[in-house]
Amino acid sequence: MKSLFTFKKIAFAAIAAAGLTFASSSADAGYGYGGYGHAPAYHLKKVVTYDYDYVTDYRYITRYDHCGTPYQAKIAYTKKIAIPVVSYVKVWY
Repeated sequence: MKSLFTFKKIAFAAIAAAGLTFASSSADAGYGYGGYGHAPAYHLKKVVTYDYDYVTDYRYITRYDHCGTPYQAKIAYTKKIAIPVVSYVKVWY
């Protein structure tokens, strides 16, 4: 009767098990591309655009009428402010 476990069978099983664990670990690692075996065909580029808004500011100044009497006048000033809007655009290689 032949032995169930021979040296050739044990050596083949060890080599096959080592090969499968190496293949699965390298497939899980994905070579640094997040699980894919190839590099992505694009990258995301940050693009900053500006949206403009007008803000009204009120100031009180002293004015004088034709008789020389002082009075308070409300003057409106408008300022243009820039609001940054960040978006990401795909740039293909």
